[in-house]
Amino acid sequence: MKPIKVLIVMDSEDDAALLVSRLQGGGYEPVYKIVATPEEMTEALINEDWDLVISDYVLPRFSGLAALKLFQQKGVDLPFIIVSGKIGEDIAVRAMKAGAHDYILKNNLSRLVPAINRELREATMRRDRKRAEEAVRHSEERFRALFENAPLGIVIKRHGSIILANQAFIHLFGYEKESEVRNKSLTDCIAPKRRQVAEERMRRSELGEALPRLYETLGLRKDGTPQPAGYSKARSSQMISTFLLG
Repeated sequence: MKPIKVLIVMDSEDDAALLVSRLQGGGYEPVYKIVATPEEMTEALINEDWDLVISDYVLPRFSGLAALKLFQQKGVDLPFIIVSGKIGEDIAVRAMKAGAHDYILKNNLSRLVPAINRELREATMRRDRKRAEEAVRHSEERFRALFENAPLGIVIKRHGSIILANQAFIHLFGYEKESEVRNKSLTDCIAPKRRQVAEERMRRSELGEALPRLYETLGLRKDGTPQPAGYSKARSSQMISTFLLG
């Protein structure tokens, strides 16, 4: 039996007991709470963690859509399923558009467990995707911090053109802001008499040829002054290059 915590929004204990029986018959071991008012539902959402919310559509002081709205205001990502004997197709469509994950008629409860299985899987997938997106965002933030604070001049390029440069690179090459170098060819930052060598080295590197990571060249500052520089391509990327002026 799989444990599951279910918040049941209903005023009929008999109907709630029928739902619990269906869950048990479907291989679940439910721990549940029955609420019938906005206040009770709010307290339950605040004080406890749930795996699933099942709501009737019509209650004396409440409604399925009102329960759904309250549920959404709490910002929890759980399956919300409406189970009702008094719901027409137009109301069901409206409930789904409002954000309910499924609706089930009380005379067709055979759909309940399959719907719960599906929605629990999809909720897990949503949470996993959110965690992955957050991990990527944290990774990007960390990379940005390292990129901006690095003592070496670093550029990210695409097809030989600079798409991003850090402050050290901008300062080393005598520019004032990053937009001045964006979209410039990387070889524009190499003195003319060294560009052919630099272009050939970049071409061979992009073809996968093993070359020394660091070589000396002549950088070209914004004012046209040549400046001795060390140039290196990041070991794991064709897009990232670093410069250190001598």
